[in-house]
Amino acid sequence: MALANHRVNYQPPASAVQMARDLALLPSWIAEEGDVVCDFQAPVPEVEKYQVKPWGWDLLVYRMLLQWDSKVKLPSREYIDGIRLLSSRTLAVSTLKELRDSSPGFYEGESFLCTSLEEIQDLLVRYPDVIMKQLWSSSGKGLKPICGKFDVPLQNWCKRSIQMQGGVVLEPRYERILDFALEFVSDGEGHVSFNSYSVFLTNDHGQYSGNLLDTDEHLEQYILSKYGAEDNAVINSLKEQISLILSENLGRKYIGPFGVDMMLVKTASGEIKIHPCVEINVRFNMGQFASALSKKLLAEGHRGLFKIDFSSKPGSVLSHHQQMQEKYPLVKENEKVVSGYLALNPISEKTCYLAYILVE
Repeated sequence: MALANHRVNYQPPASAVQMARDLALLPSWIAEEGDVVCDFQAPVPEVEKYQVKPWGWDLLVYRMLLQWDSKVKLPSREYIDGIRLLSSRTLAVSTLKELRDSSPGFYEGESFLCTSLEEIQDLLVRYPDVIMKQLWSSSGKGLKPICGKFDVPLQNWCKRSIQMQGGVVLEPRYERILDFALEFVSDGEGHVSFNSYSVFLTNDHGQYSGNLLDTDEHLEQYILSKYGAEDNAVINSLKEQISLILSENLGRKYIGPFGVDMMLVKTASGEIKIHPCVEINVRFNMGQFASALSKKLLAEGHRGLFKIDFSSKPGSVLSHHQQMQEKYPLVKENEKVVSGYLALNPISEKTCYLAYILVE
């Protein structure tokens, strides 16, 4: 939302502020020795000695850091402007096309950048069941389904999105089998390297709700088992293709982690195929957080879930937290979680968001 607005004086909605407040200390679970985790409430001594690593860069974070401490080392405005452009869904559209062109008939999935209602109406003749997406949005927000009827409210939404952001993306809907992602790191000098796997959960509205916690080896095998492949050749090829495609148009403009969201989908013929580029998240994300969490917290040989639950009703999250503690008592061995429930953020009567792990 801040990237879409792209103004220094942007004020996020109350729900986003609440989420930021409730989950501010999540990075403390994956911090390394010598790191400082900050929620802007307290000064950090000698802040200029630290490298700042927000979850993602935008002008809102830029302004907050400037106000927090004038000595903090920040990237240039031009760099943040560049990240905004890379975060547009236009990059995912072009990357998907390159992936499909490089392996004709192998991947499933299409997406189209539309800059007029006429383009949308023409595509709806071919694809009557689609999702319309704003260029800057995430976690299931900024999406509108169209199934058959392109009525006036939907037309107005598309028109406003085109006026505000320069276009919208139209994507046919698919029978989804699995949501997953390949997570990468860019060094800013044209080198993009694979970092980890992410298998994630979404609710009925397409909004992120959690991640599987497991080793990369097990997650890879899980993805391949759903795909029906006997070896990892297809995944390794996809890693190489994405690294090659994004090494130039992202790898020289951005330093840090990013993720490419994908799906396993069932085609009309019943075949399972990979949709290799649904989203590109140019920031740290929950998939990379879950991977680091697995390494930090889970005992060897154990797996589980990382979840984020929400309730706006006062006391509801606290009550849920207490019930989970009773139902799934936490068991540790050598400071690693073997089984049970562990909340990852402070819980009070006013808490609306609950981040936790549940381990087998």
